[in-house]
Amino acid sequence: MVERFGNRYITIGFYDPVQAVKEFSPQAPEKEWQEVFNSLAQKGIKCYYGRWINANNARLVLLDTKRFAQMLDNGDVRINSIKYWLWKNFKIDSIRAGDDFDTPVAWSYATGMLLEELYNRVMSGNTIVAHFHEWLSGTGMLYLKNNGVPIPTVFTIHATVLGRTKSGYNIEFFKEVRKGLSNGTMVDVRDAYKYGVEAKHLMEVACAKHCDVFTVVSQGLNEEAKYVLGREADIITPNGLDFSLLPDIRALNKLHLKYKERVLSFFEAYFSPYYSVRSGDKVIFFTSGRYEFFNKGYDIFIDALGLLNKLMKKRDMEKEVYVLILVPGDVRRLKEHVDELNDLFNRLKELVEEETDSIKHRLIRLLLRREELSASNMLSKDFMLHSKILCNFIKDIKRSELPDICPFELNYPESKDLIIKRIKDNGLLNREEDRVKVIFYPRYLSIADDVFGMNYYDVVIAASMGVFPSRYESWGYTPHEAAALMNTTVTTNITGFGSFVKSIGSNNGIKILDIGKEYKAVVKDLAQYMFKIVCMGEDERIKAKLDARSVANKASWKTLIKNYLSAYSMAIKKVKE
Repeated sequence: MVERFGNRYITIGFYDPVQAVKEFSPQAPEKEWQEVFNSLAQKGIKCYYGRWINANNARLVLLDTKRFAQMLDNGDVRINSIKYWLWKNFKIDSIRAGDDFDTPVAWSYATGMLLEELYNRVMSGNTIVAHFHEWLSGTGMLYLKNNGVPIPTVFTIHATVLGRTKSGYNIEFFKEVRKGLSNGTMVDVRDAYKYGVEAKHLMEVACAKHCDVFTVVSQGLNEEAKYVLGREADIITPNGLDFSLLPDIRALNKLHLKYKERVLSFFEAYFSPYYSVRSGDKVIFFTSGRYEFFNKGYDIFIDALGLLNKLMKKRDMEKEVYVLILVPGDVRRLKEHVDELNDLFNRLKELVEEETDSIKHRLIRLLLRREELSASNMLSKDFMLHSKILCNFIKDIKRSELPDICPFELNYPESKDLIIKRIKDNGLLNREEDRVKVIFYPRYLSIADDVFGMNYYDVVIAASMGVFPSRYESWGYTPHEAAALMNTTVTTNITGFGSFVKSIGSNNGIKILDIGKEYKAVVKDLAQYMFKIVCMGEDERIKAKLDARSVANKASWKTLIKNYLSAYSMAIKKVKE
């Protein structure tokens, strides 16, 4: 967008002081803009103007609306008067809504005020389009419509609130959608009240109804929108990735070897107090996403891992599969003995690194003297002593019979965690004889992480396959990113990305599960595919990963941005008519 529109592309966001420090570069606004900001400041809206560092330095206005939301308006607190206004004009019932509704509503209402002021004072006569994403920004769009501000509007949803919520309770919600459409019926609004999401749902309904152009990110979501919101999209705007920000294939091959070694080192250190990790080929699988156990198909994945473990043990395979379940949860802290193990392992690495430089010099001298090479004359006595002490400490650090499935203490009993329970129910206990070993990692990854010291993309690059058997996924960035970073990838036929892949044709790098089959058949299908990946030779595995990258590349923003531009043209044309 910045490449196409330059300074004419303006983003508006919510002011979060923590994020602003990381991503926002403040600048002095032009005189006309400052006058608009001054006018809004008198109403309690503080505007920050500058550039969005992580978005190609796009122009960015951040709105701080805390004071605005709590100011009095006609004798009532402003947020309450806005919610009454939403009910009076759009029948949005928010009487039970809390801060998770009130905060974005106050911000987006202020966004509408900002756009109105900019149109009247700065941009009058120019061609403008305002693009609103998700219900959180919807109040601003409704403000423009209600006040007759002639700015063409585009409203995009990336899921429906009620659809996502219902699918967490009804694992076959997609079948409900198709049945409703075939019968010509809509979702029962009482369901929104049942699940306590009526305010957000009714906001989505109003925004879909009143926007000039309505867009969704996939055909599946389009069907859902018709059933849940009562309107089909005017145009589908699929999600994309900016491949200019991702490593190229040659770099990915090098990084894969580097990062895989790091991840394997973590697993080996983690298991080393309990048993000697077997040598041989090791394959890394992972899944990631929100902690939505059934929506994301974690049950399918874990059950398939259980089958894979049994199959590999039955064949007495030397290969092993290491699995990371990267699903953020409610974490208290790293377990004390894991923290101690991590510290000892880092000290051992430092000791080896220090000795490595000395070994080079000793090796050269020994070769020049034609002396016999052995550990005794290549390794220093201090290294031999200290490394032995550290390894004994590591060996004695275990606190239980088997390695923990989760290295973190949770803010609730592990016995109540759905992921951990399912792992144990499948006999995936990280025993020495298990060919599939699993770690549930419920914390966001970053380079500041004191365990991995890697960000999410680094771990994805290290892996061989990403598995995302989702029952609800309007698009599916996680499988898209995994494929783009040269992972063989699993998605499903009801996700946006899965449907996109299916439309392209067959390939060897991305597996599309038919989630409509009987549950055991889906699990077996996934287990057999994972077994196929495990059995592949390195050359065959690389070819599959290249195929996955090739397909992912077809969903690049470079190609898909045309849909956004078409939506803007449609909105402009509609308002002019």
